[in-house]
Amino acid sequence: MKKLSIVTILVLILSLMQNVFFPTNAKAAVNYQSAKGIVPTYVEGNDPNYGLPWIKINPDGSYEVPDKFSSEIKIVKVIREGNVYNITFDNGNIAGLTCTYDQNTKLVAWSSTLPVHYVFMKAGPGGLLYDYSKSNPLILDDSRLGTPEKKDLSHVNFYFKVPNPPVEQFGSLKVKKIFEGEGTYPKAYFTLKDKNGAIIKKFELVNNQEITINELDLNREYVLYEDEMNGYEVSIIDSSSKEEKLTAEGYTFKLTKPEVISLVVKNKKIIIPPDNPTEDQPVINPEVPGQLPKTGSLWGTVLPILGMILFVGGVIVFISAKRK
Repeated sequence: MKKLSIVTILVLILSLMQNVFFPTNAKAAVNYQSAKGIVPTYVEGNDPNYGLPWIKINPDGSYEVPDKFSSEIKIVKVIREGNVYNITFDNGNIAGLTCTYDQNTKLVAWSSTLPVHYVFMKAGPGGLLYDYSKSNPLILDDSRLGTPEKKDLSHVNFYFKVPNPPVEQFGSLKVKKIFEGEGTYPKAYFTLKDKNGAIIKKFELVNNQEITINELDLNREYVLYEDEMNGYEVSIIDSSSKEEKLTAEGYTFKLTKPEVISLVVKNKKIIIPPDNPTEDQPVINPEVPGQLPKTGSLWGTVLPILGMILFVGGVIVFISAKRK
């Protein structure tokens, strides 16, 4: 019984020493906590997997970007300038990470523009895991991160929670051109501007052709102009089939949600009628010979001819009578 008691005491002493000098999975000793008060836990193995994109930095400043433990949002490019690591993720986010390792104290200090959820300090068969994922707000810098038993650092891993970029919402404009009537029609020319007069796009359309203009800002007023309307009546038909005349002031619209505004621009050729023509009274063109009016001025033409005939006949009768 006495020997058993001594063994038990030795086990308890060794267990206590392990908790103090070599952290376990439960909690590391308080003297391993970081400057921000994060107390690490001991994790067996080389590189734990948390399903997050991460970067491994070595004491000499070199780095690795492991693929096998990365999530769908992967680190695709790392550019090092001194201790600064500019990290590009495949969803378009760019993060700047500063990591400094002190060879004397064997401690790491870091700062990041992107929230860091975990930092794993590897030395020996395992490492100390500093968990920032429960911090509110998430911590963007820390220092005095150590290794188990303050051994030389093998490498340090930074695990990032990459936020999805904000979804930019836009609207679209679809314009179709139609002509009424028969025949071949020319191109129609259009200009889309914003309310401040900035030109968004110039384009051309022929009959039954349409164009779609994407990435128009929401809650911004736009004006559509047809540049040349001479000889045509021009109207706008919106998606509700409402038709209104298009003037030189243009057609103003605004997108309030991500949608497509569809417009039909209709051209109808203007036919200029003659000045009050009738079937009984055609228009007289004085420059065209052979046109005679059908009015009372007819006798003004016939009477002189009859007078000339009577005069010539009278002269002939007079001459014949004198000879007899």
